[in-house]
Amino acid sequence: MRRAAACALGCGCALAMTRLAAADPPTAPARILVPLVQLKATSDSDGKLAASVPVVVGGEDATLHLVVPRVEVATSKGIGDITTGGEGIAWSAGATYTYVDTGVVDFELRDAAALLGRAYDLCIVDCAGAKDCKFSPEAKAKGILGANELCERGRAAFESWVNQAHPDFGVIPRSQISVGALYGRGHFEWLEGSATLTDQSDDRGRFRFGVSGTLAFAPQADFTGLGSALIVLDKRSQAASDTAHWCGPASPVENGMMGSAQVCKDVASGAPTDVTTIRFGIELGIADSRRQAWRISAEAFGKEQIDPSSKLTGGFGFPIYIDFANGPRGYGGDYKGLIVITPEITFDKDGTHGLIVFEILGQHSLFREVLD
Repeated sequence: MRRAAACALGCGCALAMTRLAAADPPTAPARILVPLVQLKATSDSDGKLAASVPVVVGGEDATLHLVVPRVEVATSKGIGDITTGGEGIAWSAGATYTYVDTGVVDFELRDAAALLGRAYDLCIVDCAGAKDCKFSPEAKAKGILGANELCERGRAAFESWVNQAHPDFGVIPRSQISVGALYGRGHFEWLEGSATLTDQSDDRGRFRFGVSGTLAFAPQADFTGLGSALIVLDKRSQAASDTAHWCGPASPVENGMMGSAQVCKDVASGAPTDVTTIRFGIELGIADSRRQAWRISAEAFGKEQIDPSSKLTGGFGFPIYIDFANGPRGYGGDYKGLIVITPEITFDKDGTHGLIVFEILGQHSLFREVLD
C-alpha cells in the first residue's frame, strides 16, 4: 500500500497560548492549558490519534514558551484499526517546545482569552432582557468561548482590542520556532520461510525528530501573510507490502471464542524493513488576523528515503484551516475546535497520485505542532 507523503507544515500550536493562557506578568509561572485530542486520516488508509497537554510559560516582554507533552497511536490500515486495537498499530510518546514572539505592544492585552472574557462581560450587560441579541451566555462556563459566542457589540470590541494590542499582525505571532521529538514502538507480524511458512512477531522501535519555523509578513487590515518551513527525521520499521494467507493452531482463547481448532489470517510475507526518511517542506499563505477564524495556504513538500534504498517523493498541498470557535459567522454547532482539509498531489517513480488528508484538531489555533 502506498505511503502518503502527508507533511504537516502547520509549525506548532503556539498560538494556543494567546487564546487560553491568562494575562500574567513576564515572570508568570507555568500554566497548563486545555488538553488537546487530535484525529488524522488520509484517503490511503493512514491514520493517527494523538493527545497532548500544552504548558505555557510567559517569557520576557512579548515572548512565550510552550511545552507540549504528547502521546500518539498510528496505523497504516485505516483509522478504525486504532479504535479496535488491531494489529500493526504503533505507540509513541514525546514532546515539542515552541518559542514565540507575539509582537504585542501592551503586555496586559496580549492574551486573546482575556480579551474575549472582557467582551463576554460587555455582552451580558448589553443583552440583558433583549430578545433579539445573539449571544451564548453558557459558552464561558463550558470553556468554549470564541468570537462566535459574542454579541455584535462584544465582537466589535474584541476585534478593536486585538488591534490595539497587536497593531501589526492582529492575533498572529510575528515569528515562532518549534522543536519536537517522539519515541515509540510498533508491533509487527509476518511469515518467514519458503517450503514451510512460520508465523513471526516482534516489537520494533521508532523515532521522530523535527524542527519548524513560521514568520508573519505583509500585515493587512483583515489578514496577514504567513511563511513556514519544516524538516523531520523519521526512523521506523515498515511492514512488507506482499501478504500471504496463513492458517495455524488457535490459542485456547481463540478456540473458546470461535469454536475452531485453527485460525486463518492474511499476514505480511517477509520481515519488516527498517526505513529512515527525511521530510521537508515550505508553506505560504494568509490567515485571519482579526479573529484567527481561518487560514489558507499552498505547500510544497518532499520525502527522501535514505535507508535501505534511496527513494524521493514530492508533491503539493493546499491546506484549508477553519477554527469553529471563531468562524464561520453564525455557526452554532457543538464542535469548537480546528478542522484541516488538505488536498494533495504527490509524485514518485511509480507515477502521480491524489490524496486527501482530513484532520480534527481539538485546539483554538491555526498553528499545528511540528510533529503532527
